[in-house]
Amino acid sequence: MGNADSTRWNDHVKARTVEQCMQLEITVFTERDLLRGPLTGGTLTLGTDLRLGVVIDTTGEHERLLGLQWQVTDLLGTTQTFEQWIVLTYVRPTRGTAAWRFQCPSWRGDESCGRRAAKLYLPSGDRTFACRQCWGLVYRSSQASGTYQASYRRMVGQAKEAGIALADAGLDLDAKDGAKALRDLVEGR
Repeated sequence: MGNADSTRWNDHVKARTVEQCMQLEITVFTERDLLRGPLTGGTLTLGTDLRLGVVIDTTGEHERLLGLQWQVTDLLGTTQTFEQWIVLTYVRPTRGTAAWRFQCPSWRGDESCGRRAAKLYLPSGDRTFACRQCWGLVYRSSQASGTYQASYRRMVGQAKEAGIALADAGLDLDAKDGAKALRDLVEGR
């Protein structure tokens, strides 16, 4: 029940992943030392097709204001311009080194998310950058986990039915390719 072969998951829609989104990383600004001067501006390209106009107001001591502007052309050829302002905060953790972080600009009802994040995401077809939690994004690897384990458990069951002693077969049961090796053993390869 509930394994990869069951019909229970046929209508399941997988969550969007961070790998499917444009990612705005704080390191783009910190590695280029763009957060020091009084006011900086320019363009930034994300992925292969999103060019952002960028303005950074650096007048606050431990806070910066990042202004972004970009255009999107839809399939009908209509171009829309989007603008977003994002607060950057200087975080001094109790351990480790101090660092700049985005403050998530997403709103839920009357409240701002405000989470501090090193990355903000823009899913395809959406209009604003927000943190991973606000978009409900997951990592691709989290959707794939369990694939090998289910196959492996099935093969262990088949090996037991065939009377094969796994320890005597010399299999490394923790190996990543354990399911394939076990399949080959069960099928007599």
